[in-house]
Amino acid sequence: MPAGAKFGIEVNFLTGRYVATCYNDRRRSEWPPHPARLFSALVSAWADADEPDASERAALEWLEDRGAPAIAASGAVARNAVSHFVPVNDAGVSSRTTNPSSAIEMLPDRRPRQQRFFPSVTPDEARVTYLWDVHPPGRLGEALDYLLCRVTRLGHSSSLGSCRMASDPPEANLVPGEAGSSLRNVRRGQLTEIERQYARHHGVLPRALPYTDVRYRAVNGTLSLAPPYEPDTAGDWIVFEFAHDSRSMPATRTVELATVMRSAILHYAEDPIPEELSGHRPDGSPTRAPHVSLLPLPYVGFEHADGRLLGMAVSVPKTMGEASRRALYRAIGTWENRTPQGYLKLVLGSRGVVHLSRLRGPATLHSLRPDVWNRASRRWVSATP
Repeated sequence: MPAGAKFGIEVNFLTGRYVATCYNDRRRSEWPPHPARLFSALVSAWADADEPDASERAALEWLEDRGAPAIAASGAVARNAVSHFVPVNDAGVSSRTTNPSSAIEMLPDRRPRQQRFFPSVTPDEARVTYLWDVHPPGRLGEALDYLLCRVTRLGHSSSLGSCRMASDPPEANLVPGEAGSSLRNVRRGQLTEIERQYARHHGVLPRALPYTDVRYRAVNGTLSLAPPYEPDTAGDWIVFEFAHDSRSMPATRTVELATVMRSAILHYAEDPIPEELSGHRPDGSPTRAPHVSLLPLPYVGFEHADGRLLGMAVSVPKTMGEASRRALYRAIGTWENRTPQGYLKLVLGSRGVVHLSRLRGPATLHSLRPDVWNRASRRWVSATP
């Protein structure tokens, strides 16, 4: 490779289209494919082997540690998403007694149907390339190349693709930057997190793609991304889910928990802490500007709901400046990086310890979904004391 040449992974879409749902809007398509999708496709190809290869695992761990790639992608035309009602997957087949009546209920035309959307885009050029400044060394490159050959799709199962290492990669037109739209990326420990989640859902239960947000900006004026997703009312949410051993906390302890969590975030924030993050002016008086707030997410709204807390959300105002956003994200990232055991810990003094983790994809629990709390409604009720 010539000095200064970039390392690239090229994905070609064999049907001329890419089918994948935007992670925050089931009716919208994703374009370009987020780097976290590419990494998960590689992990799937690796884990699908009868005996997953150790050198390929090392190549995946090398790739997850390379940071966010630049991207070369063309423009794309989105197809209007039409709803389809499809039979739900039957997760209980293996545990059923196979008698004639239960067997009939397992047939697709007898199973209940669920509304689904399959948004897709048709790119001007059915190719996207991910670019890094560092080449995989020695045998890691060979292992990665062999792994790429076995990837058959990105996104939906109908989104067929072939992958290879790009010998002459194009110039990027999307690069990581301080402003722009967020794309889901990977970070150190991504493979381990995917394995941890698989041990929970085994490909049957609901699951979410782990990721870390990285903002991208367009260069050369060749591609414009859709504006970043923003809920209608409360701005962006960063949602934290309680571990199972911490879900017995009643909503009456909301203020106590929010106080400790705020202190933890500010502890890891770099000085000077922005007013939009701390909620206070430099002289210590309360700010009059919109600022970060902490929201409890209790189990409410259902017949057997008991009001216990399932998580917390950090609400980021729409008007929050870019420097303040970066300060918040860095504080949370530092907190996570200094908690190697996988769960963040909040110490409530003599009243115990709470464990929680940041959601990196769609929530499986209804109460942890932002649109449950901030959508338009003709009725409202206070859910916490």
